[in-house]
Amino acid sequence: MRRALPLVFISFLLAGCFATRRVDSTLKTAVAHQDATQLADALEQLIEEGRDTRSDREYAHYKIQAWRDGTAAYSFARALIAARLAEQRGVTGLEQVKEAERYALRSISISPTYSDGAARRLLGSLYVMAGQYTRQGDSEAGLAMLEDLAGQFPDNPRNHLRLAEAYIVLGDVEASIDPLCQTRGGERSLKGSERDLLIRLVAEVGGDESLQCSG
Repeated sequence: MRRALPLVFISFLLAGCFATRRVDSTLKTAVAHQDATQLADALEQLIEEGRDTRSDREYAHYKIQAWRDGTAAYSFARALIAARLAEQRGVTGLEQVKEAERYALRSISISPTYSDGAARRLLGSLYVMAGQYTRQGDSEAGLAMLEDLAGQFPDNPRNHLRLAEAYIVLGDVEASIDPLCQTRGGERSLKGSERDLLIRLVAEVGGDESLQCSG
């Protein structure tokens, strides 16, 4: 009978795999500091710049699993990193979808207002886009979450952007007009990828002429 490899040896093998592939130095710095938020932010920046690799997402996900600090910030960072890995893996990343859901819910339970409801924004979008792969969500629950969030934090254009996206994905173009206009008002604070999303969503409703935003 074959004997199972000790967990320590498995961890050593995994660490060796990452060592042989390129992992960005900003991720390694965050790991050295054991800073979950810094790690998630560094990965997001790499993705924003189009410089992330499969190894980067896998490395960030592997490393953050070893930390536990019981904060909303850690739970959100872990949810975000899991969601990013699921995004990359596609149909093979369904476990990471459930992990993102689990840790987003944990972040919300600790502090529902953390970072203007960042975990609720992530979870609401996850339920709208992939609710069938989660344990307890669906598109209606996701939409309600995003509607509540936009009402609670109306000055955050990201909340309106994700609400508009949800309406359009669910086929309610008319309802997306107001959140698109709200997003337009705070467009300067969006990241480049978010502005690109806004442009795509506006095009889907018929362009700026169809919005007819006041002001």
